[in-house]
Amino acid sequence: MGTLPGQTNPRKSRHSLAPSHHWVSPSAAPFGRRRLLAAFAGGALVLAGCGQSAGTASENTTVIEAAPTEIVALAAGAEYVIGENRFSFGLFTHDNIFIPGAAVQVDFYQLDTGEPVFRSSAPAVYRETVAETRHLHDDGEDHLHQEATGVYVVDRVALDEPGIWSARMEVTLPDTGAIEHPTLALEVRSEPAAIAVGEPAPPSQTPTTNAGATLDAVSTMLEPVPAFYEQTVAQALAAGRPAVVAFATPAFCVSRMCGPVMDVVTGVHRAYGDRARFVHVEPYDLESARTTGRLELTVAATEWRLPTEPWVFVVDADGVVRARFEGLFGADELTAALEPLLD
Repeated sequence: MGTLPGQTNPRKSRHSLAPSHHWVSPSAAPFGRRRLLAAFAGGALVLAGCGQSAGTASENTTVIEAAPTEIVALAAGAEYVIGENRFSFGLFTHDNIFIPGAAVQVDFYQLDTGEPVFRSSAPAVYRETVAETRHLHDDGEDHLHQEATGVYVVDRVALDEPGIWSARMEVTLPDTGAIEHPTLALEVRSEPAAIAVGEPAPPSQTPTTNAGATLDAVSTMLEPVPAFYEQTVAQALAAGRPAVVAFATPAFCVSRMCGPVMDVVTGVHRAYGDRARFVHVEPYDLESARTTGRLELTVAATEWRLPTEPWVFVVDADGVVRARFEGLFGADELTAALEPLLD
């Protein structure tokens, strides 16, 4: 693995999304998974597997005729498996300005059949996430600033065949009412890569501060929550309570969604930390990342079979995964997954 693009100093940047909303698709994360390439060429969306050049036709290339669009869609997740899936994405101008609050209808097409085949349609809900940043002024005044990010989500879409699919969107822009039609490609797999809903959660031995380690040694959050590092994942699972296990690295996040995700987890912890266990795990070896820039997966990340980052898992009191979220999500989604598991 090479040096992380856009690496930031973990003590100088709260997280790498923040108000600028510069997303990087999780499929671009350096986990060795097959990537999808998408490019507009002559009014057509050209989809190719890894190793092909975007915009070059071949016998393995699917072409969907599409009008040029003034906005682009960027996936907030990369893993889709046969069955019901959560489909999330962001909308941006070509100047990389995030577009909140649009009305979006998504049509899903299967592409491995020769001609694109329409399979279903569903609305996408815009979910705003608000992060609070503690800010110290020159006069010594200390107060909270709020930063808003967001994500569009189709809560459930049935993807019942493996292969390449397309999500074609009808986007009504909030300010002008103009209608745009960006398109995203997604790969549907027969089996999940990351630990799936219904599987036992791996009892990983993760770093804690109980042996004298500092918070900086186990976390790249600018304001780490001490309770996230007081127990290993194994200890949290053995406690007989529901658990939220978050794999994210705000300082070294390739997808640039880790900081906002940890903001959401922190907010839900404030409401439910006395009834569930919360554990934050850095997916990369921090010593290696900080000294060499190399992103080497930790043992825990390998045990949970992470293909991208960030991931958050909700585990019941019996140690079974009941929900999982890849990429950015809303506090209401995490709360809805956790509340039914509480006593």
